[in-house]
Amino acid sequence: MAILRASEIREMNAGTIDEKLVELKGELNSERGKIESGGRASNPGRIKEIKKTIARLITIKQQKATGKVPEAKKKAPKPKEEKKQEKKAEKSEEKQGKGAKTDEEKVENKEEKKEEKAAETDVKKE
Repeated sequence: MAILRASEIREMNAGTIDEKLVELKGELNSERGKIESGGRASNPGRIKEIKKTIARLITIKQQKATGKVPEAKKKAPKPKEEKKQEKKAEKSEEKQGKGAKTDEEKVENKEEKKEEKAAETDVKKE
């Protein structure tokens, strides 16, 4: 998970971005110092996230300086999610039409299946 998302960084002013850069670079140096001194990083995955966030901060800072800030992407509903929702709606309609089984009916069906299997195994033994 990103430490700072691009949308969050774009909302910051230049001074705040510089402060975050200094803070993250210091954190990265301390993590690298732990490793170099023969120790372990407290969270190895965090080093990668810190490096990515630093790069993200620098990139957006340069975009703001040159005036080439991309527009924020609008999230459109994903086609897969829409299909899943439609399937769920269809299934619920089918269940309502058929009439959902009660717990007692489900137990009876299981018992009947067990009896059928037992009868089949008896026939095979003979």
